[in-house]
Amino acid sequence: MNGERGNILTKNAQITYEGDIRTDHKHLKQTLLFILLIVIMLLASAWSMTRGAVSASPKDVWDALQNPGESATYQVIYEMRLPNVLAAIFGGMGLAASGVILQRVMRHPLPDPGTMGMTGGGAFVISLAALYISDFSVFHYFVASIIGSIVTSGIVWFLASRVKRGSMAIRSMFAGTLILLIIEGSVRLIAQNTDNLISLWYAPASGIGWSLMNWLIPWFAIGLFGAFTIVFARPATELGKKLIKILPIIVVIELSAGVALAFGAIAFVGTLVPLLVRRWVSKDDRWVLPISVILGAILMVVIGVVNRTLIAPIELPWNFIVSIVGAPIMIYLLCRNAVKEANFKSTPTHIGKIQ
Repeated sequence: MNGERGNILTKNAQITYEGDIRTDHKHLKQTLLFILLIVIMLLASAWSMTRGAVSASPKDVWDALQNPGESATYQVIYEMRLPNVLAAIFGGMGLAASGVILQRVMRHPLPDPGTMGMTGGGAFVISLAALYISDFSVFHYFVASIIGSIVTSGIVWFLASRVKRGSMAIRSMFAGTLILLIIEGSVRLIAQNTDNLISLWYAPASGIGWSLMNWLIPWFAIGLFGAFTIVFARPATELGKKLIKILPIIVVIELSAGVALAFGAIAFVGTLVPLLVRRWVSKDDRWVLPISVILGAILMVVIGVVNRTLIAPIELPWNFIVSIVGAPIMIYLLCRNAVKEANFKSTPTHIGKIQ
């Protein structure tokens, strides 16, 4: 009897040991993938600095960064292209992180700030305020973007809560899409008498300079810190649990406002990137979030190059390229049941769940 019990205990210990080895091996692969993506992001950013209407060699880029001056190359590389690349990096991170947080709270793999109407609302208020208010500063841009994101998310939540059938995520995306259609129709109606409103609505990142990036970088850094806090923090007190239930709303609105300011009404990135990570890497948000933010940055850097070079010297709107690339991929993944496969682990007790 004791011998059989000992054999059972030995077998259980062996199974546990083999499971730990497989887990460690999986974590090692995910860590290596994360490091590899960081390297790819840095290489893609360096390559992006050389591409545009005015081509530059890596040596030209290095010389311009090392020897500031009034030369044309320096003005293009440092004053225009570097802020553009940094905006793509931090904007891609913000889109991916806000998508992960929205999907985590709503327990659905499709919501993102674009399909929920947040970036569109922020871009709309920015464009109207910049059009009709003189002496519009960077601070005013941020205030307008925050107001637009908050008002739009409130309208979407109100409309979605009035419908009782279906998940809250699907209802919210449907309401967000309707709001975007109304906003775009309003933009085109107003633009009949104004030449600049369409460009303000699309908010091309080519107009980003250091005066704006000095605000955007810490803005996105704070939002990303909040996103990682939501995923990794385990508050022990009741007050901490209540605060972290409110934090996802604050983080998503904050990141959406920054994205709207940099890129205008943009969608799909916050859905597509986490969906791919959950399908092929891990369903654990502790891996989904860090890998998604790097992958989102890479995607936006590459899209930035396409924007600048496809029909140079004209730069295409960011949401135009993102929609052309993202929509077919999303359709393909939906046809392959990738959304069904990207299921979620049980919601942590300290995270609010929207029904």
